[in-house]
Amino acid sequence: MNFLLTNKVDPLYNIDAYDKEVKYRLQIAQQRAKTLVKRSKEISKKLYDKNATFQNIQLNDMVYLENDAGHKLENVFKGPYQVIGIDEMGNCTLKIGKKPITVHRNRIKTQNLPVKI
Repeated sequence: MNFLLTNKVDPLYNIDAYDKEVKYRLQIAQQRAKTLVKRSKEISKKLYDKNATFQNIQLNDMVYLENDAGHKLENVFKGPYQVIGIDEMGNCTLKIGKKPITVHRNRIKTQNLPVKI
């Protein structure tokens, strides 16, 4: 009983500093959320890359790009397109028309394309 009387926590409310306190707490919450989202993205990328199939692709090779936005009766792959760059993760930059695009290595194939019947 004596413990409850002596260790009471008295809340300190200062109306003048309330807005600064709320702003500070929001900034801390935002920083924490950004950190958690970044960590979640890194984990997702590692899991995605772990299941990715590595193909031996060199610069200036001609590859086919997976047609993910096409109609169900269209070909599964488009191309061929020229590889104009490869980054350290194995992602390829393809020359499609005038503008280059970077795609994940799971979206490209070099040979043995499936045929739609």
